[in-house]
This record gives sequence, structure tokens and C-alpha cells, in this order.
Amino acid sequence: MIKKLSSRFKPSPTGQILYWTFMTISQSIDASSKSGLFEELRVDEKEIWALYLQTLTPFYTNDNDMDITVLQLLIATCPYASELKKYNFSLNVEAKDEKIYTDCIKLVKGKLNKEFSNIKVINDETFLQECGSALEDFVNRVYPDKFDSETRALIFTLSLAVRSMIKDTINLGTSERTQRRDTGFFWVAMILIAKFFFVYSREED
Repeated sequence: MIKKLSSRFKPSPTGQILYWTFMTISQSIDASSKSGLFEELRVDEKEIWALYLQTLTPFYTNDNDMDITVLQLLIATCPYASELKKYNFSLNVEAKDEKIYTDCIKLVKGKLNKEFSNIKVINDETFLQECGSALEDFVNRVYPDKFDSETRALIFTLSLAVRSMIKDTINLGTSERTQRRDTGFFWVAMILIAKFFFVYSREED
């Protein structure tokens, strides 16, 4: 269940959907952490959260899409937000890679839309396997040398997010359901592909 925004915050309809999207992703990271997945796969949980925070950074300079207060609420969902201020993280997309970067995001989003956008009934367990397999197949085809434990953990986490996005929107009208899923799938695709261009390091004390 996603906490509703206080009535004193009135983001645009786009802002509301972005809040819902990122809160869903944040809750999925938290769920993966509590399940013991990161520990089992020996994945640094902070790197997954840093990737989440990196994806939010463009909104600092575009308050037409997301109110700064809403952005701060989303950042606060990261249990390592204060600690990660001591880290440098960014996307290193060189000019030669820009096309494959954007094309891969579109392809992943398109795949999610094609396979899952119209779902009205969902089986929790089989869906995670179906969504995870779809994302794994894509990564293995495009970035086979970069598929590691962190990728596996991220795919499971994003599959949790996609499942929640679908379940949360099943009873909505067609237009709103399509818009929310389309937006959610875009940011899931963005985070997945950004992982392969992500630079993360601790600042020198």
C-alpha cells in the first residue's frame, strides 16, 4: 500500500504518477532487502539504492514534473540517503553509446508493455518468474558479459515493482491504467539499462 500524499501537496497528475512509480520501486527494493536476497547474492544494497537515487536526480532541475517536496519524500525512503551523500554516482553514457542506451530503454519498455500492459488477472508467483525471465533474456542478449549477481538482484527487485504496478492498477479505468503502467514500465526500463552505465564510488575523506 502506497502512502497517499498529504492534501497540502498538490502535484500535477504527472507528478502523482511519478510519485506512485518511484514509491513502488522503493518499496520493492525494501522488500528485496528484507527477504535476504541482497545478502544471499552478496550484493551491496547501497548500490541498488544509489541507482534509485541517480534515477531521481533529473527531477532536481525540472520541477514541472515533480514538486521538490515530493522528491524529498521519495529520497527519504532510501535508508542510506545520508550516507550516500558521501558517494559519487553518475551515468557514464558516452556519445557512441547514446543510441544503444536509448534504444535499449525503449525495447525493454516495449517488451513490458507488450507482455504485461493488458493483464487483468495476476498470479503472484508465476508472474515474478515470467517478468524476471523476460528481463533476463533481454540482458543476456544485449549485455551478456555484464550479467552478474547485482543484475540478478536488480531484475528480481524490478519484477516485484512491475507486479505491484499491475496489481495496483487492475481496477482502474482503461485510460488511467494504461498511463500508470506505461510510465511505470518506462522507469523500470530506465533503471535496468542505467545499471550498465552506472558509476559508483566513495568520495575520499
